[in-house]
Amino acid sequence: VKQLYQITDSGFEHLKKWLEVKPDTETMRLEILLKRYFGGLVHPSIMINHIKEFHVQHQQELQILNMFKHELESIDDPYDNHSNVLSVIDLGIKTNNAYCEWAIETIINLEAKLHEKNKDS
Repeated sequence: VKQLYQITDSGFEHLKKWLEVKPDTETMRLEILLKRYFGGLVHPSIMINHIKEFHVQHQQELQILNMFKHELESIDDPYDNHSNVLSVIDLGIKTNNAYCEWAIETIINLEAKLHEKNKDS
């Protein structure tokens, strides 16, 4: 049985007031960046594994976001809000694509460094 929820009139008014307030400054906290910053303290293979996991994670998020996007584009828009939702999904897609590109570039650089290290040994 599908449960339908509805926002109360009071809740709707609070939502509208909140929407009018200027957003806080965005912050970004990615633990992988801190680990990468200090990554020279550990063997490159450790950092490569961390970044590969980061890459897989964001590839999975991309798949989910693309699925949402395609589903939303394929259904009617009776409330005329799909463009708002698609804009949010689009930022998620662009962000995750950037994370994946960074991960690939970083893995290539670390693997080259590992190769050089092994050659010198």
